Amino acid sequence: SNSGLSNNSIRSLLESSNGDIYIGTDGGLNKFDGSTWTTYKTSNSGLFDDSIISLLESSNGDIYIGAYLNGLTKFDGSTWTTYTTSNSGLSNNSIRSLLESSNGDIYIGTDGGLNKFDGSTWTTYASSNSGLSNKYINSLLESSNGDIYIGTWGGLNKFDGSTWTTYTTSNSGLSNNSINSLLESSNGDIYIGTWGGGLTIFDGSTWTTYTTSNSGLLNNNILSLLESSNGDLYIGTIYGLNKFDGSTWTTYTASNSGLLNNNILSLLESSNGDLYIGTEGGGLTKFDGSTWTTYTTSNSGLPVDTINVLFGASNGDIYTNTADGLSVFHGANNTVTSVEKESAALFTPTNSVRVSPNPFATETTIQFQNPMQEEFALQVFDLTGHVMLSKENVATDEITIQRGNLSAGLYLFQLTSESGEVYTGNFMVE
Repeated sequence: SNSGLSNNSIRSLLESSNGDIYIGTDGGLNKFDGSTWTTYKTSNSGLFDDSIISLLESSNGDIYIGAYLNGLTKFDGSTWTTYTTSNSGLSNNSIRSLLESSNGDIYIGTDGGLNKFDGSTWTTYASSNSGLSNKYINSLLESSNGDIYIGTWGGLNKFDGSTWTTYTTSNSGLSNNSINSLLESSNGDIYIGTWGGGLTIFDGSTWTTYTTSNSGLLNNNILSLLESSNGDLYIGTIYGLNKFDGSTWTTYTASNSGLLNNNILSLLESSNGDLYIGTEGGGLTKFDGSTWTTYTTSNSGLPVDTINVLFGASNGDIYTNTADGLSVFHGANNTVTSVEKESAALFTPTNSVRVSPNPFATETTIQFQNPMQEEFALQVFDLTGHVMLSKENVATDEITIQRGNLSAGLYLFQLTSESGEVYTGNFMVE
């Protein structure tokens, strides 16, 4: 081993105000201060769940930790406080997204609606008591004027603190109700990345949609959005990367650039203006505006070539969340440090899974731990939450998935055992 990382399935990354790196995994929460690793798990801390999928540092320095199944935990550096549906106003224990508003309220996006917590009082927003159009909250954004935008599987909602406005394909210029990502541009426009409907821009009154049919957009399935410091918009799709300067579209793919893969999962601009691009199976690519540099398993310390999340630390290091652990790219000397799990085991007993090959064109295999040969049920969902495939009574430790009628795109899956063990993951169909 070469670190204190507790698990190789890394769901979320956060740099705190004091420079510590928090790493949410399927095997607990890690803190790395640059030299020392600290691991927090249900067995040695106040965590209620070892599967961490969202992280937030509040303005007062508290760390909020969103779990996959067991609620929200607040850690102030010494004391742990956990909020669940049984002891608080939290409406659902699956925490998908976290946001602190400018007035200090914590907004919590769950699989059961939106919660607001002001430190003492909980407020729940659901379709029954608000303008929320769907209970599954994928993304949260506070605009510069203080409005809260909520991206769901059923449209876009805006909340100004008292009034709700709901935007769907039926009452607005929104191109698709499945919203993956939200971004406010420097001029105050709201950029909405959808799954299947391309990119929609809303300036507060006018809607403009860019799709493959009316623009240079490579694909209508958008995975990531970034505005660079010079105002260019970068759009990550499953068919490559677009740059849009407001009038001209530029296309970067594996056939005309230094990209090795066209599935663009994550985007980051470093403090010196370099663009870092995380891909599905093509490693990490750096673009300085003229030169492309790619880091893969064959030429660097990256453990795998799939980069799910990119995070820039204040010292210029780039943290990459891969399918097999955490890597750190040191821009000062162009080296990569691979942070692997202490054990040689591929899986941990809780919420750990491997999909190979991923992406795939015809079939793939999902592998998971099942030492007791329990029966598992598999459900595969598209990004709108529809069940696309299901299998029952799986008593082995792997399942082969045939593409069948699955169209190209990203899919989520869940495996649940008869005793309640849950494995989750995703795969990409080419």
